[in-house]
Amino acid sequence: MSEKFVVYKRLSKEKVEGNQYGFGSQDHDIQCFLKQIPEAEVIAEFSETYSGKSIWTERKELVKAVKLCEETGSTLLVSKVDRLGRQVESVSHLLNRINVRIATMPSATNMVIQIMSVMAEEEARAISSRTKAALSVAKAKGVLIGAAVHRNKSSKVFGQRLAKSATNFAEQYKEKLDTMRSIGLTYAQIADNFNKKGIKARNGGEYSPIQVQRMCKRLNIE
Repeated sequence: MSEKFVVYKRLSKEKVEGNQYGFGSQDHDIQCFLKQIPEAEVIAEFSETYSGKSIWTERKELVKAVKLCEETGSTLLVSKVDRLGRQVESVSHLLNRINVRIATMPSATNMVIQIMSVMAEEEARAISSRTKAALSVAKAKGVLIGAAVHRNKSSKVFGQRLAKSATNFAEQYKEKLDTMRSIGLTYAQIADNFNKKGIKARNGGEYSPIQVQRMCKRLNIE
């Protein structure tokens, strides 16, 4: 039985004239991935030039690709995580709707993709901040300073973004968790209930009691 893929490629709007991860490079990585899956079937390809900082619903070709994945049960295939975008909430929404594979990270689970999207967003933020700082300092002194400060801020924001992503995931089960805890079910019993119903954990696997406990803690459920 073949595994169906919908390929999506994106160029950054701001860098269309400069050096970047072009369509040729993306094609190369995608083809290397597909060669490892003999039963792979590419049913369509979409590409566009648009900023990765935008939400995915603003990108017409990506919207078409997602719709086709939903209609055919196909998996969306991109070369790198940042081709999906550099906005965490946007990528998180995509992961909740369709299956996604990353050509350069063949074994990546949804949780890994989520973490990488946090890093992609923070990278975009850091690049923007560094560019503004460089222009300002170059105008005043002709030298760039303060790189270490940017790294420290990036680490802090990364942690905040990752925590927010985990909370957003837990929110969709808030009502279930609240009800189960109110009738006295233990974390282990809730985990067992979720696993029997096929409800996947954030990392794409089965739930453990400690995972349920952490979700409840994030949602302030005793």
